[in-house]
Amino acid sequence: MRAGIDSVTVVEDTGVLIIGWLFDPERRVDAVTLRSGGQSCAVDRLWTRVQRPDVTAAFMEDPRFGPALAARRNSHGFIVFAPKLLPEPGQPLHLAFEVQGTGPAFLPLEPNRAQPRRALERVLGLLDPRSSTANAVVERQIAPALQAAEIVPPRAVETLDVGPFDAEAPLGLVIGLDHRQRELSALFALLAMDPEVRPLPIAIAAPSESFDRVGAEARRLARFYGLSVRLVAVEGVEDACDALEAGVRACRFQTVVLLSGAAQIRMPGWLGRLERAYRARGGQCVASPTLLFEDDSIRWAGAWLEGEGTSRRIANRFVGYPLDAVGNLGPMEVAAGASECCVLSRAAFIEVGGFARNYFTTAEKGLDLCLKLRMAGSPSLWVPDVEVYAVDDTETAAPHAGALARLADRTSFDRRWALAISNMKG
Repeated sequence: MRAGIDSVTVVEDTGVLIIGWLFDPERRVDAVTLRSGGQSCAVDRLWTRVQRPDVTAAFMEDPRFGPALAARRNSHGFIVFAPKLLPEPGQPLHLAFEVQGTGPAFLPLEPNRAQPRRALERVLGLLDPRSSTANAVVERQIAPALQAAEIVPPRAVETLDVGPFDAEAPLGLVIGLDHRQRELSALFALLAMDPEVRPLPIAIAAPSESFDRVGAEARRLARFYGLSVRLVAVEGVEDACDALEAGVRACRFQTVVLLSGAAQIRMPGWLGRLERAYRARGGQCVASPTLLFEDDSIRWAGAWLEGEGTSRRIANRFVGYPLDAVGNLGPMEVAAGASECCVLSRAAFIEVGGFARNYFTTAEKGLDLCLKLRMAGSPSLWVPDVEVYAVDDTETAAPHAGALARLADRTSFDRRWALAISNMKG
């Protein structure tokens, strides 16, 4: 037998992620164990085997192995996540192979260290999203690693106020920006033209890496339009939800209006109607508008419970339908709201811990938040006659891995929420 390692990553506070290969054409290896000091993990019980034709080709011409490769087996590779095995300083890390007839063999490992999301995104980039093996890797390795990860929350590191900013206001707007460049001039103009929004304090949270550029433009626009703005530089931003989280915590508004950088205001009066629907429920809800694609078709019009028992799931019924499909409906309770644009209680947001960080995309982050709020007594309310655009918001570093990232998120979400959803009423 022969073995090789492509990469070993200690995912901080989470476990060890290994990508490698085991060439064992005669199937003489009975067990493979990852060890470090007194810690161990039987990785051959957890790993996902993957096709490695390069390994087959490398040994095909070797007379010692060529005859055993007549079946053209290529599944020599493996990807495995060993949860909660974290090497202590000074303790070596190695794989132990139990080989028939010869006893144990050992392969020392030299791990790198990485932040959980970045390490897992790199693995997604190595997979072919069209293959069943990729799905198995995501469901058995990536999703469990992402779910187990202890990811440091985003943190506001600097604030700058423009105008007489009231951080204790009864109502305030929080806008969350990710790393992508957004057009702020149109947003500020629409905010300034709306008489219900113009007097409000507005917190704009952006990644610290782009804070100089975003901050300079936001300061210029805030002064021009006479808006009261707090600029918040945030460390640890992976997406707009992280920025929103830090923005909410950087102010003390009683009621907060969340607006993702992916959202674009469509008409004046949107906030007043959302707030009135929110107040009509005694401030114990999450009020969200209809979200539209740029061609005015529906992107989100309430998240609804469908099916029964263990088959129950949350679905968006009207995606792609023309706006006329919702008719003249009034505000109604739904299974979950839309975090891209919503009105909610800051105290309720803080109490449930804000957004979970154990997802690649904002879709499941928002759904997770709204379900936590629902369980804590703040159900979601859809206000159909308020309409906001929501542009495409794919967050993964490798676009071709987007489908796999969504699969990982859905798998993680189902593991966390499937039982609760099956028992929900409505």
